[in-house]
Amino acid sequence: MKMVSFSCPQDDETAQRYVVNLLFFSLHGPWSTLSASWLNEFHECDWYGLNCTDGWITTINIGVSHLEGSIPKEIAMLTYLRSLRINSNHITGSIPKHITKIRPGLSSTVVAFSINIAAHVLVKKILRLK
Repeated sequence: MKMVSFSCPQDDETAQRYVVNLLFFSLHGPWSTLSASWLNEFHECDWYGLNCTDGWITTINIGVSHLEGSIPKEIAMLTYLRSLRINSNHITGSIPKHITKIRPGLSSTVVAFSINIAAHVLVKKILRLK
């Protein structure tokens, strides 16, 4: 039997689309607000909760969206991401340590997290990236 291998996309635009699709499937709850506006033919910058600058996702604001699951480590591929707001959901797991990877020249960026863990404990954490 021949094994098929998959790899993450190398093109930045394709990688961005890949990551937000992966985020959808990782956090998709049965009543998710994302169901109505993600995974369509429009550019991901037009999807609910995603804010962009020059076509690159800079903010993900999907708090109170009835999400369940964990944050995929591939979120680190969104190198223009500055703010991730996923409060008041049922998020499990930890913040991927790889999220601190950013492009050179953007080292003073602050990434803010506001996460509601499944145990209903609100965790606020601000990372100063160096």
